[in-house]
Amino acid sequence: MRNRFGRISLFVTMFLVLFSLHFPTLAQDDLTEKFSFDSGATFSYPKAWKLDKKSDPLKLVSDQTQLLVVDYAGLQAMGVDIKKASQNDILKAYFTNYYPDRSFKESKIEPLDIGKRSGVQYDYSADDGRARVIVIPFANGSAGVMEEISLAGKLREEDTVQAIVESFDNSDKISGTTTTVASQTVNCTISTSRDDTVHVRVGPGENRTSIIFLSAGSTYKVLGQAKAKDGSKWWKLDKSEVAPDKAANEVWVKQDDVKSIGDCDKVVDVNAPPVVPISNAPPSNNGSNSAPAGSPPSAGAWVIAYSNGKASCFGTGTVDVSVNLAPQAISLSVNGSVINLDGDILRHTGGNTYQGIGQLNVDGQNVSTNITVQVVSTTQIVGSLVYTANYGDTSCSVTYPFSVTKS
Repeated sequence: MRNRFGRISLFVTMFLVLFSLHFPTLAQDDLTEKFSFDSGATFSYPKAWKLDKKSDPLKLVSDQTQLLVVDYAGLQAMGVDIKKASQNDILKAYFTNYYPDRSFKESKIEPLDIGKRSGVQYDYSADDGRARVIVIPFANGSAGVMEEISLAGKLREEDTVQAIVESFDNSDKISGTTTTVASQTVNCTISTSRDDTVHVRVGPGENRTSIIFLSAGSTYKVLGQAKAKDGSKWWKLDKSEVAPDKAANEVWVKQDDVKSIGDCDKVVDVNAPPVVPISNAPPSNNGSNSAPAGSPPSAGAWVIAYSNGKASCFGTGTVDVSVNLAPQAISLSVNGSVINLDGDILRHTGGNTYQGIGQLNVDGQNVSTNITVQVVSTTQIVGSLVYTANYGDTSCSVTYPFSVTKS
């Protein structure tokens, strides 16, 4: 829905403004604060930024930026031979250690001037905006890593981050040795011996949409686990292994339905994705144009209307997000089991439900959203759009219900 998303960015911005009341804008402070690692590495930062010493990696946060910091001792703990590894090797080791399920393209590494020093950088798209990993050479011959992650689409505080990066150094003698450690992903895999039996769902719980069945005879890497509301336990799997061509952000299977092998008792608990609610359902239509389950809507011109949304934030209550947008004209076409809703591709997942991934334009950056619709009749559709973002240390899921009516 290209035109629609151009307008949706207006009320996404309203939501960002709403949250900015809780997270003051960073003042252009000098780097008045200083942190020292046990290894002797130090960096300076503005007083307005919040330092989390217990985080791994160490985390420094403003209202628009999250900065992750690793000294050479942290790199040694990952298995990096700090005296022999190249800057490219260090960057790759850092990225693959903390993001084992993300693709890494070494050809995208670029040189970077850090004052009088020469480092390297790697830009990529994180979940909520742009991100950059930087390798900084130290005076003692070792190196450190800083990762700049935007919490608001673009990288907005590059001058401040550059100053912090330039302050990061270590002139103390290198101590310690390389330690070979396992990846943060625990060695746990699952499998099934029966085809067309184990449902793969978009989240933990029988109430989540099933997108495929798990194939028999293969093993799949476990990335995390969570409990559903009914107390059942679920494994989060690697989507690139299980369902690379499906329109879903995450894939989950019920633990009781599969066989697990490895250190599965050490798998970490992870947050479950939000349940996508379907609201704004219009009155049932008993006329001749009522569609049976799974039937597509009529192609042509439609009108979409949004209702007020809700922001569900981790550790806080639900926030109402008002939407003041007039209904908008959009187009709809159908090709087999696929609906093209003004440019967004939605695939039939069962019954009268279609799902897909859309794009929101937030301050010039495209952000992925989950779109779920239900075809009530050939002339009526209801659905919701879900957008997840971090604001400071708070993770929020914003849901906008909508209805679509044939013109």
